[in-house]
Amino acid sequence: MKNKLITIALILCFLVLQGYAAAQPISKSKENAATQQLIQNQTGKQLTALDWYNRGVALNDNSDQELACYKKAVELDPKFAPAYYNMGILYMRRGKNTEAINSFNQFLTFSNDEAKKQEVQKAIVELGGEPANQSGVSSNQAVSADLKQQAIRLYNAGIALNDNSDKEMQYYLQAIVLDPGFAAAHMNLGLLYYHRKDYNNALSELTKYIEYTNDPPARRKEVLNLIEWLKTAGKAPAQATTPNVQPQQPAQTQTPPAPSPQPAQDNTGTGTPQMQEVPLQ
Repeated sequence: MKNKLITIALILCFLVLQGYAAAQPISKSKENAATQQLIQNQTGKQLTALDWYNRGVALNDNSDQELACYKKAVELDPKFAPAYYNMGILYMRRGKNTEAINSFNQFLTFSNDEAKKQEVQKAIVELGGEPANQSGVSSNQAVSADLKQQAIRLYNAGIALNDNSDKEMQYYLQAIVLDPGFAAAHMNLGLLYYHRKDYNNALSELTKYIEYTNDPPARRKEVLNLIEWLKTAGKAPAQATTPNVQPQQPAQTQTPPAPSPQPAQDNTGTGTPQMQEVPLQ
C-alpha cells in the first residue's frame, strides 16, 4: 500500500512539472506574431497605425514590444505625432538621449498640440539637444550615421519603384522622418505630389528641398521654376507652362564610422525630464 501511494505521488509530481513546462512563455518574436495574428483574426482587418499605437499604450510596460508597437505605427503613418512622443519617453527612460531627442523633434514637426510641444521642447533642452524649428530641423541637429543610412535605404527603395504609387510615397515619407533634412527625398516627394495635382503639398516639399539642398545652381533653378509655377497653378493653370523637372537619382550609401564607446547614462537622476505616456483621445 505504501509503495502504491509513493507511485501515485510520483505520477502527480510528474504531471505537475509537465504542466508547468507547458505553461512557460513562448519567445518574444513568436509571441508578437501570434498576438498580431490573433488581433487580426478578431478584428477581421489589417491593423492601422492607430491600432498599433493603442496597443503600445495598453502594454505600458516599457518593453521592447511596446516600443515596437510605436515604431510600427509611424511606419504606417510617418506623421503620427503621439507615437513619436511615447517613443521619446521610452528612449529617455532607457538613457538613449539621442534617440529620444530625434523622436521628440519628430513630434514637434507633426504635432498641433502647442501645450505638449512646450513640454517636449523643455525636455529636449534638458536632454542636451536643440528643439527643431518649424520646418522640422534644428540648426545643429545631429542625425546619427545609422539613421542616415536607414533613410538612404528607404529613399533608394522608392527610387527602385519609380511608379508614382502610394508605396513609393511612403518610402520617401519614412526617409524624411529619419532624416528631416534629406533634400533628395523632399524633391521626389514633391514631384509625386505634383503629378497627383496636389499642388500645396508639392510646393511645401519642393520648398524644403531648396532649403536643404547642396545641388548645383542649375538644378536649383529648375526646381525654383517649378515652385513659381505651383504658386500660380491654382489661379491660372491653363496659362502656365509646366517646367520639366526630373526626379533625383539613387543616393550613395556610406559605411558609417565605428562609434566611440560611451558610458551608460543614468536616466533615473533628478536631471531627467519627468514625462508620462498618454493614450490618444
